Amino acid sequence: MHAYLVGVCSQARPYIKRLGFMCFLGFGGFGGLAGAAARPSADAASEAAYGQMEVLARALNHIESRAATQPSVELLVQAAIRGMLREIDNSSRYLTAAEVVGLEQASEVGELGLGLEASAQGLVVLSIQEASPAHKAGIRKGDALLAVEGLPVQGLSAAQVQSQLVGPVGSQAVLKLQREGVFQPLYFRLRRAVLRRSPLETHWVDSIWVIRLSRFSPGVALELSQRFAEALTQKPSSLVLDLRGNLGGLLQEAFGVASLFLPPLSPIVYIQSPKLGPSRLEKTTSPPEGTATRLPLWVLMDENSASVTEVLIAALKDNGRARLLGEKTHGKGSIQEQLLLPDGSAIYLTVAYFIRLTGAKIDKEGILPDCHFHQAKGCTGLENWPSKLKKSMGFGEGIPKP
Repeated sequence: MHAYLVGVCSQARPYIKRLGFMCFLGFGGFGGLAGAAARPSADAASEAAYGQMEVLARALNHIESRAATQPSVELLVQAAIRGMLREIDNSSRYLTAAEVVGLEQASEVGELGLGLEASAQGLVVLSIQEASPAHKAGIRKGDALLAVEGLPVQGLSAAQVQSQLVGPVGSQAVLKLQREGVFQPLYFRLRRAVLRRSPLETHWVDSIWVIRLSRFSPGVALELSQRFAEALTQKPSSLVLDLRGNLGGLLQEAFGVASLFLPPLSPIVYIQSPKLGPSRLEKTTSPPEGTATRLPLWVLMDENSASVTEVLIAALKDNGRARLLGEKTHGKGSIQEQLLLPDGSAIYLTVAYFIRLTGAKIDKEGILPDCHFHQAKGCTGLENWPSKLKKSMGFGEGIPKP
């Protein structure tokens, strides 16, 4: 087996300095050569793994020596890793060493200012935030997004692509778009920036307090609890929590928001990983001042309500705390772990899943609403909503975008 691995690595001799970590994984990651020789039962799996390493090494050798474009081996390896992760799931991803450094140094998330929606033409630009990188670059509403960083977006949902558009402040993203009336695709190189807008907005419609939460950013649960303290003095008749378009954010912030609506020590979600031991049940904490555990609660959601947003929605539903109005959520119920590679790059690999209190999966399943917006009848409880609230929410006319 030792001689076999040496032979494999010799196939990649021109790449040993740059790809030596692959051979290191062969010696260490698969249990060590001496150990492998001492455990015949593992030989079959080891042979298969080493054989595939030889396939990769030979492919790299042929591509670099014979391809007309003379590609960079580093770029080829990065593309190979991205390809492997795409085969696993749509949530795992790869960052280069420079991107990892930028992410660690960034105290805030950088965005491009694009809102996307699915259509018959694929993913099209629905909205562009004023003064955002996308706005300054000249991207227009109605442009169809074809690729991000050279990777086609065909077959991906708006929520999956939106998660690719955010990143470290100052990092760049290359977008390929098709514009109606323009024959050739358009390419835009945008630099991510902090877009100044609060993720939390609240307003009153008669006696109903409407809470719009667009992202679980640092401190948002505390800010909401502080607003709650004042709002409760005005004795709201009911609450509306608008989570449409909320792609997620920090898990602990979502838990903090759950603690504002659920009694202390209420179950929230199970975290399940076959390789990390038994499932762990997360519960709400003792809430600060400013909570509403009894007021009637409606939650608005759509296909872009994703990740930890779905954890909150499921917890409110499964505890019998809220009724859900809108569209089926996205179905991103997984946790990614950062795994650093020898060159400073990193894999963000899916290592665990969120499981609802009912035992149902969130990942790829999503959460169904109790009532769809387009239903004109049958949504018990909405008959007491003010007509102007129904109109502003698009009740009976199809769910509007927030």
